Amino acid sequence: MGWSDDMKSFIAGTQGIMLDEVYDCPPSPLSKSLALNIRPEGSYEVWQRSANKLNIMSLEIHAFTMLCGFGSILMPHAINAGSAIVLHGQLSGVGKTGALYSALSPWGNPKEMSVMENTDNGFTTRVVNLKNIPLGLDEQTNIKGEILSQYLYILNNGKPKIRMMSSTNAERLVPMSAALIAIFTSNSNLIDTIREYRTTPHGEQARLLSFHIGKTPDAFMGRGQEIGNQIFHPFNDNYGHAGPMFVQQVLKAGQGTVKTYLEYWERRFRTDFSQNSQYRFYTATVACAFTAGEMLNKAGILNLDLERIYMEVLRSLQDESVSDGVNETDYEDILGTFINEHIASTLIVGENNKLISAPRNALIIRIETYNNAMYISKSAFREYLTKK
Repeated sequence: MGWSDDMKSFIAGTQGIMLDEVYDCPPSPLSKSLALNIRPEGSYEVWQRSANKLNIMSLEIHAFTMLCGFGSILMPHAINAGSAIVLHGQLSGVGKTGALYSALSPWGNPKEMSVMENTDNGFTTRVVNLKNIPLGLDEQTNIKGEILSQYLYILNNGKPKIRMMSSTNAERLVPMSAALIAIFTSNSNLIDTIREYRTTPHGEQARLLSFHIGKTPDAFMGRGQEIGNQIFHPFNDNYGHAGPMFVQQVLKAGQGTVKTYLEYWERRFRTDFSQNSQYRFYTATVACAFTAGEMLNKAGILNLDLERIYMEVLRSLQDESVSDGVNETDYEDILGTFINEHIASTLIVGENNKLISAPRNALIIRIETYNNAMYISKSAFREYLTKK
């Protein structure tokens, strides 16, 4: 699925989309089960009314998430192949899953398209099959840090594993690389999940845009279930219309115009947020989402206050980047953790080399209390840092 090699047509489920034509396109056997859920159903007008209700004050992050669902197909034009966002917060009923469904609903059945559990190979296959259509991963609170780290790098790489043909000594043909935006929801901040696996997860932090939805949006106050049902419930039965319409708008505008929009939002975000290249995934994601927003507003598919949404996204990312400290390393904490993990390999001596504590395992650390000196095995510490 996704864009053709020449970027002149797009496959969404069983639909082939060109500038002036939508035609039937039988799915590959490898993607058939997924393709059957990427289809139009219900009413476009009902979907549109619900989508435009995300323009309500206090639902800016939800609206941005929806824009990421459209912006995902612009990722082949961006400076990076793929990226991910996470909506996290302990409270239930604040619209995390609803926002995810709003991002998937332009393309197909959001409930069936979203994933809760999968294997490593299953995840890679889903990414490659979607190619440019957004990937949704709901309720990822219990995901392991090591698995999440692998997922983020797979998204960035966008390619399946290299495999050999069974009949000949040759590599199997590999489909074109995927380039999409993945959307996670979780009760906890997934950056903290990665920290349980890796002490300094700078690479993962740079690839994951984190948004904390820590309180009930003001729009829900007093009648949260009623408002939630009005906005998000229709996405369950009305879907798959706006995505193909947006593809045709992209084809109508042409690659030159799309790149002009992207370059504007990239420049603006770098100016407003950071010029540091470590935030290139942030830049690509925001640029694709708001380029999609401009084109959707212009086409009359959506009617969103992009300026207000952008300023709230910027504020939220600034808050998260300060608290997460991307590329800020606490060296004292790393050293302290290393020492604690190797207590059984520590020799402690006092004056005249008097033994205070002997190591139970192979010697890695020597502490001399009389002169406040500590010696650490260089090779052991280097190996420890490599794993972290």
